[in-house]
Amino acid sequence: DVDEAILLGDRVFVMTAQPGRIKAEIPIEMPRPRHVEATTSDVFIDYKRQIHALIKTEAQKAVEHG
Repeated sequence: DVDEAILLGDRVFVMTAQPGRIKAEIPIEMPRPRHVEATTSDVFIDYKRQIHALIKTEAQKAVEHG
C-alpha cells in the first residue's frame, strides 16, 4: 500500500516488473511522528504521485512485453 509505505517508512523502493530489480529509492523526508492527517498534505500527495508514476511505467512495460 503506497499510502502506508509513505506514512510509516523512511524510504520507499519501487521495483522493476521483470526482472525484479530496484528501479528507484525514494527517501521520505517528512517530520515524525506522522499521523493520518499527513496524508492530505502537499508533500505526501507529491510522494504518492511520484511513486504511482513509477509503478505505472513498470506496469505498462510488463503489459507490452508480456
